[in-house]
This record gives sequence, structure tokens and C-alpha cells, in this order.
Amino acid sequence: MQHPLLQIHQLTRHFKMGDRFVAVLNNSHLHVQKGETIALLGRSGCGKSTLLNLLAGIDLPDSGHVFINNENLGQMNEKTRTQFRRRHIGFVHQFFNLIPTLTAAENIALPLELNQQSNSEIKIRVKKMLKEIQLEERADDYPEQLSGGEQQRIALARALIHQPMLVLADEPTGNLDAQTGKQILNLLHTLVKQMNCTLVMVTHSLAVARNANRILTLDSGKISEQPGDFAW
Repeated sequence: MQHPLLQIHQLTRHFKMGDRFVAVLNNSHLHVQKGETIALLGRSGCGKSTLLNLLAGIDLPDSGHVFINNENLGQMNEKTRTQFRRRHIGFVHQFFNLIPTLTAAENIALPLELNQQSNSEIKIRVKKMLKEIQLEERADDYPEQLSGGEQQRIALARALIHQPMLVLADEPTGNLDAQTGKQILNLLHTLVKQMNCTLVMVTHSLAVARNANRILTLDSGKISEQPGDFAW
């Protein structure tokens, strides 16, 4: 039997607020199969971004486990987790997080450089990715010269250029107008499908969530699956 690409077991994470501890995640469980697209709905402050940081190994849980491709992130040291993340995980942020001193092409190339790909391979793959996102003519422009939608296209390309197993998206359309957001969402799903990646996307928008294979909610520290016709 094939293992799920992503598994979390009894995941718990507390944060101190004043003189008390609040459980952002409380004994949470989740299995995601390879190639699935998952939307995680939750209101602001419910812990969605914390969960993504745990899935990426950026943060560690107080208890419980995160497995990606049957590898336990909690059993890796920080250096190994960082290397694993660079090779196998792509991250899309709400506010793009492009490096302002790098061109569009250089931003896209960054994961390949960190993974020590050859210069010739990087050049070929970046050119192909710029064509995929229809921004070939903006290759040498800096982030400040690009619109919000163009910046997020570059961010998507950067997250997917190294063909990660898992893509984590944190409100990827939250900083865009409705029309641009819809275009970005369609591009994200197209690229993920082409590369057979697994996608976990957090959002507070039911309209965004409906594009996923499965819709989950995070509430009071618990992850639960919702029927396709539920009302948010």
C-alpha cells in the first residue's frame, strides 16, 4: 500500500499569550496523497500559517510528527531539514517575498542555485518556466518594476522551478484583486498538475478553496474535512 505523501500525527503547537498557553494546533491529524490539492480554510489567527511552517520544517511542534514521503522532519537536525526543504518543498507567500535586488529570472533561479544545479541547466529551466508563466519579456526586470500579479507569477515559478514534491501556499491570492487572483489561482493549479506536485493551500476564501480536491477547516486547533456543499 502506498504511503501518503504528507502525514501529520497528533500534531500539537502551543504559544504563550500573556500568562497562559494557547494551543494553535491540538492533537491534529492529516493524510494527503501524492498529487492531491488540499485547501485549508480558517479564519485569521486560527493557526493556518503556523501549520504551514510546521509542514515545511521551519518550525517544530511541541509534540506529534510530520512525515513527508515517509521521512520524519522531527528526526532531522536543522541543517538536514533545510536541505530537505530546498530540494522537496516549494513555498508561495501572500506578499510574494521576492528578493528586490534580484531580477525576475534570478529570483526564479534561486532554488536551483541553492540545490547546486549547473549554470547551463539553470538557464534552460528558467527560460522554460518564464515561458510557462508568460513573462519571458520581463526576465531582466526587478520586482519593483512588476505589477502584483506579475510578482506572484514569478513567486509561483520560483516555488515550482525545482519540481518539489510538496507545494505550500499561504493565501496566494490574498494580496491581489479578484480578477488577478483568479488568474494566479488557475496558473498555480495548472503548474501543480503539470509537475504532479502535491498542494496544500491555506485561505480564508471559500471561492479559492473550491478549486481544490478536498476542503479542510482548521478551528480550535483541530483539522476536519468538510463535505463539498458545506456553507462557510
